[in-house]
Amino acid sequence: MPLEQAQNAAEIDVVPPQEPSIWPLNFSLRQRADLVVSMTLAEVFLLLVFVVWVGQTRAASPDPAISIILQEEQELRDKLNALEAQLIEQTKKDEELEAKVKFWEDNYNMDIPGTQKEITDFVKQYLAQQGPGHPPCQQNNVLVQVALINGQAQMKFVTESPPLAQFLNAEGIKDLKVGNAVTDASQIEAILRAVSNYYKAKSAEKHDCRFDYRLSYGTNDDYHDGRVRFEGYFYPAGITKAAQ
Repeated sequence: MPLEQAQNAAEIDVVPPQEPSIWPLNFSLRQRADLVVSMTLAEVFLLLVFVVWVGQTRAASPDPAISIILQEEQELRDKLNALEAQLIEQTKKDEELEAKVKFWEDNYNMDIPGTQKEITDFVKQYLAQQGPGHPPCQQNNVLVQVALINGQAQMKFVTESPPLAQFLNAEGIKDLKVGNAVTDASQIEAILRAVSNYYKAKSAEKHDCRFDYRLSYGTNDDYHDGRVRFEGYFYPAGITKAAQ
């Protein structure tokens, strides 16, 4: 018996050992292909998730160089806005200066005085040329109160004058009643021209006269500008410095 068992064992084919497979024994070729595709899609999905995460991280923490550029750009914009504001302000000042120069050229045929002494000398000379001698136009002769503060003039009528009011109406200037204040520069100039024409008309009738006015001023320039501007038309009845 032992001999027969040995012979039977010798007749059995010896199968060499095989390496273990990564595929389950019951997977078909189609199933294996599907598994490969599924694994590839999973990898692509993970890659997309990574890309999105990187993009959000960069958005949350931008490149320092870009931040510096954006900051410099904003600073340049702020400087440009400041320069534009300065240009507007300077343009306004230039226009005001041109208006003053034109006023002096049109009314006195000279350049605007450049110093306070030149203005003071001109005021004295101008008033001396006007000379006294014009009688008052009426008993209560203070016609207007003028306030000149920082170059802004306000003229207010404080006394009625029916003859002057009638003349001004004929000149196209109406509704100038006691207490009315005029602040528009062109309207003030129109009133002053009409008052000058009234004086000429009275002089033609051999009834020369001159109204009085009161002046309140804010600065030294207001003082000199006010006297030069209004004392060609009125005698001063009082000059005071306005309370600041």
